[in-house]
Amino acid sequence: MVTPLGPLEEWISQVQARLDEQAATIDGLGGQISELRQQASDLDRRLTKILALIDDQMGGGQSEEGMLHHTYAREYESLVEQQILALAVAVFRAFPDASPAERAEFVAFTCSALFGAQEVARSKFIDALSPELPEAVFVLARQICERARELRSKVAQGRPQRWSFDFIPGALLDSETQVPWAGSAEGGCVAFVVAPAYVVESGALLAKQRVFTIPR
Repeated sequence: MVTPLGPLEEWISQVQARLDEQAATIDGLGGQISELRQQASDLDRRLTKILALIDDQMGGGQSEEGMLHHTYAREYESLVEQQILALAVAVFRAFPDASPAERAEFVAFTCSALFGAQEVARSKFIDALSPELPEAVFVLARQICERARELRSKVAQGRPQRWSFDFIPGALLDSETQVPWAGSAEGGCVAFVVAPAYVVESGALLAKQRVFTIPR
């Protein structure tokens, strides 16, 4: 007996139609996937440009080494504004009549010994302190030298950086790159650098100069 083919042919036709629909869907998804890949590529290029711009603006950069410079700059500011300033206060207890300029000059000498040469001038700095000062002052001075040495060692392992003592004597304070030290004359001109600026390879300033100003 011959089996009728009508229903079977209809079923095959339906299956073929479904396969055709799925093939069309897959083709459509292929186009969408291609479009998505293109969009992702465009976004990646935009992100790269944005990161490059941020790198220029932030100075330290977005690499791990670059970002560490921001941490080191804050550590440097803490060293100046806390420990070195505390040392100055302790030293001038023995010289209460010292002027604000003389106090600032002591901090400037300290920063020069710590950051003005290829390495920390520990002996020069310690030997310059009056032997009449309390032993606690010498202990703090040695601690500051060690902390500066450790900081400089860490900084040297990252992207190029420098301590900038550059300034124009007699120029007005530049608020973009400088801040006045305690006791400075308001609206005065720069007499000397108290603490250097922290500058990275791109020229970006991560810590401004501390300067002492005198009346014009």
